Amino acid sequence: MGVVPLAVVVLGLLALGLVWRHDQIAARRLRDRFLDGCRPLFEGGILTRGGTAYPTLRGRHRGRTVTVLPFVEALTPRKLPSLWLAMRLDGPTGAGGTLDVLMRPLGVEFYSPSAGLPHRIDPPPGWPDGAIVKCDDPEALPDGPALEAIGELLRDPRLKEVLVTPAFLRLVWQADEGDRSGYLLFRQARFAADRLDPRRLEDWLGRLHALDEAMRPEAPARAALRA
Repeated sequence: MGVVPLAVVVLGLLALGLVWRHDQIAARRLRDRFLDGCRPLFEGGILTRGGTAYPTLRGRHRGRTVTVLPFVEALTPRKLPSLWLAMRLDGPTGAGGTLDVLMRPLGVEFYSPSAGLPHRIDPPPGWPDGAIVKCDDPEALPDGPALEAIGELLRDPRLKEVLVTPAFLRLVWQADEGDRSGYLLFRQARFAADRLDPRRLEDWLGRLHALDEAMRPEAPARAALRA
């Protein structure tokens, strides 16, 4: 290869590198603004940028400390990437142990404690198919109203996980699915939503609080689950 063609190739590679770098910076700026519109929902809301691809939002909502963490899961070769939103409400919750309900697991749910919990429980009647229920103590399961609230949550196909512990409650739900063309061609997880609609987050926060309230009913009825 002559000097001129080689120089053209080098310049072309440099140009591609600059375009890629510019694209990455622009994508990072978009991700950094993803939760900006949701901050007013919280008292003393604090956005923390850095450490993950998306910022973390933490503050008080209806008098309780809530943390919102978006994250990307793109580990399944034949499935488009998902943008998940984990919402954690700090306790105490009234739970006697840890209960995890994972919907349609694929074995790549790195964020879930399900695989490490020792006991698998049959889902109560009426819960949707595809629910994997695990716990650390079958004798410390939530009471009937809490299980009914969880079952109601599971009817939304966007919900991925319900985690109940003595210290906190957590919901994980799908905020968006990756763009097909960008992922198939470049293996890049790109999403249509640049910012999360505060109304969507407010709706899910209401569901999280409803579960919290169901954990402490006035007259609980123990649900029968089979270990």
